[in-house]
Amino acid sequence: MERQLTPLVISLMFCLNTEQGHIYTYNRSLGDAVRLVGWEHTAAVRAAAQVPAPPESWEFCLGKPATRFRRGPLAKIEKMLELVATLNGYLRQKARDEARPMILFLEWFDPVHIVAFSLALLALNPRRRFAVWVLYRLGMHNRWWIRFFRIFHAIVRMKLGPDRLTLLSDSSVIARDLTAQMRQTVHVVPIPHAALNGNEPVEFPSPDLSPCDHNRLTCWWPGQPAVTKGLAEIDRITRMAETEDTHLRIIAAAGSHLQAHANGCDVMLVPDVLTRPQYIGWLRSSDIILLPYDPAVYSERTSGIFCEAISAGKMVAVTDGTWMANELKEHDLAKLILSWQQENLPLQLHQLHDDPIVRQKLAGMQQVYSAYHTEQGLAQRLKQIYEQTATRNP
Repeated sequence: MERQLTPLVISLMFCLNTEQGHIYTYNRSLGDAVRLVGWEHTAAVRAAAQVPAPPESWEFCLGKPATRFRRGPLAKIEKMLELVATLNGYLRQKARDEARPMILFLEWFDPVHIVAFSLALLALNPRRRFAVWVLYRLGMHNRWWIRFFRIFHAIVRMKLGPDRLTLLSDSSVIARDLTAQMRQTVHVVPIPHAALNGNEPVEFPSPDLSPCDHNRLTCWWPGQPAVTKGLAEIDRITRMAETEDTHLRIIAAAGSHLQAHANGCDVMLVPDVLTRPQYIGWLRSSDIILLPYDPAVYSERTSGIFCEAISAGKMVAVTDGTWMANELKEHDLAKLILSWQQENLPLQLHQLHDDPIVRQKLAGMQQVYSAYHTEQGLAQRLKQIYEQTATRNP
């Protein structure tokens, strides 16, 4: 009977804080994707998350908005106990209310959340309607972490059944390595929120910031101003001497504390947390997206911002040795891989922006991304994976 029912996909969002970052956007896109194939989607979300207008089906029920202990070991213990209890209660309620198969979908988590999830699962009566799908975004290069997640996988199989665990990744490199490390196939899936929805509301910045100002390029460094995302490199660009023909306007989050310098670039700071319409407005209003990410961290890890920029036809500048650089090389766009230490970066960015061959190749890559990294692409891939794995389930 179970195989005749379409599944309910349940996102478990342990780390959601605001609309900033990929978690909110990804899981909204996941919901839209599964509905394209006739499935349904809901979510159990961190209770303390601040999201003004979440989807109606999301429940902010994991943990509590505030704890009795504010910091220290007691606060950590309290948070863990509350998370285990509320997650177990949520799963029990779903098991009582639902007759259809349910897919528990995890795509961003810390080890502590895996421990809490395992404890909540162990406290359940065996429920064959549950399956667990885990999307891994990061590679594992430490044998202890590999063992940790192998134990987690073993708990899921022991509790729910040997074929109730499905592993995913949006990076082919990570999928290849994890398949060997976990001794189980890791399926590669598209990034659904890369293709911007034309029906989404857009809040553009002020009119004087329109792109393609011939003498001044608007270069946006989006996202959180982290060191691993190139804070030092962006700060260095702001200090570079310019001419009237190589002028840059650097856009960054206020938390970067970047500032303009004499004879250097213009600097404009935007709020650390942008709404989705504001984010899309800045993406569409920028000439070049700057992504000077650290290859030690991003050699395998994908970037939703990169995929969104390519799908929007925006020029990107990245670091060699990153996943983004490898993607560009596959489309013969190695010119967009920069050495961030060189002195003539403003001139090089202007030359890239005006290069018709680069623009032509970028348009070709945009077509590929707009066909693959979409909600439709993810929908069909998840359906395919489900049909391959669900048939083995008792």
